[in-house]
Amino acid sequence: MKLYRFTFIVFLSALLVACGTSTPSQQTTRSTGTVLPTSTSEPRKVEFVTQDGVTLRGHIYGGKSKVAVVCSWIPSSSWEPLARHLAARGYMVLTYEYRGLADLALLERDIHAAFTFVQKEGATTIASVGASIGGTHTARLAAKRQPPFIVGVAVSSPVSYGNVQISDEELRSITMPFLFLNSEGDTFIQDTKHMFATVKSSSKELHIYSVTAHGGYILDTEHKDEMIQHISNFLLAHAPVGP
Repeated sequence: MKLYRFTFIVFLSALLVACGTSTPSQQTTRSTGTVLPTSTSEPRKVEFVTQDGVTLRGHIYGGKSKVAVVCSWIPSSSWEPLARHLAARGYMVLTYEYRGLADLALLERDIHAAFTFVQKEGATTIASVGASIGGTHTARLAAKRQPPFIVGVAVSSPVSYGNVQISDEELRSITMPFLFLNSEGDTFIQDTKHMFATVKSSSKELHIYSVTAHGGYILDTEHKDEMIQHISNFLLAHAPVGP
């Protein structure tokens, strides 16, 4: 009888430890092989011009929609599986090639031009999904709280790189829904955890994947579906597509 009780206690302790390894706001996820909806329509090639006269090129996935998702990361082609999934969900998605320099002024002009472009395409609500410095600047924009931008996502984003940086004061001023993603082997994993802990939004999430991949390259790993699902669910919750 004593042996039975001892075995039960050991089993129960192991079960409690296993259940306590993650929380709703911070998780390490594993691939489940879930089949996600995806758009089979070919994206439309687009061009738009920045305030300083530079032509940027990109692709629009999906049809006309009042809700646009602007994806910032180079190479922009890495966003394709995410963009096709979101297009199937009814979003208009812009992927584009910004100037690949860690220069704050240029990055601001390029993202501003991308936002302006999707508004001209009919969007009245914008969600920004940025990887690496694209996510850092997404957080900087969130600190300014300027509609129609209402939801932010940062993937593998540094607190500071080159002259692109975000202060704790700016992070604390972020109150919009914000999703943070990274892989546990990424150089900026501690930056991601710091940003998540510092923002004041009551609607924030952090998901960490058990791989070593940076930014959009997480979509090339076994955690592709989880990453797509996390972003999709977050956008559907905070920037739903209307009828």
